[in-house]
Amino acid sequence: MYIYIYIYVCAYLYDPEHTPPPLLRYIIHTAGFSYSAGLKYKLACGSVVLKFKSQYSEFWEPAIKPDVHYVELEEDEDKFHQHNVPKIRETLRTLEQQYHSEQPPVAVEGRRFAMHQLTKDSLSCYWFKALERYAELYYAGPAGGG
Repeated sequence: MYIYIYIYVCAYLYDPEHTPPPLLRYIIHTAGFSYSAGLKYKLACGSVVLKFKSQYSEFWEPAIKPDVHYVELEEDEDKFHQHNVPKIRETLRTLEQQYHSEQPPVAVEGRRFAMHQLTKDSLSCYWFKALERYAELYYAGPAGGG
């Protein structure tokens, strides 16, 4: 519960140009049984996001890149111990050694993306354009005529 409260405060109260020190250095993002809308809030916190691959995604997720904006982990449960546990251990060890007194670049870039590309204005613009395009298709009339 405390994680989510911090995430929402982090995402909406701070100036996008000012990066506060994150309360949590690492946050894990899982989709669960459907998609999870929380990724944008986790990125906005300035923490390193460990994100499991998922069949569910939001429209903006193709714009973020593994190892640039987040650390990607395998979704497959069978590969969890074989692939993810060593990767998590190695990633955290490396990040702590290289960036023990500052935010890792993946955390900075994740926050920058969220604060500049996922603003209320940006999301409103996307939905306006999507509805506008849908209206063009809907009111175009039957195929082959107009």
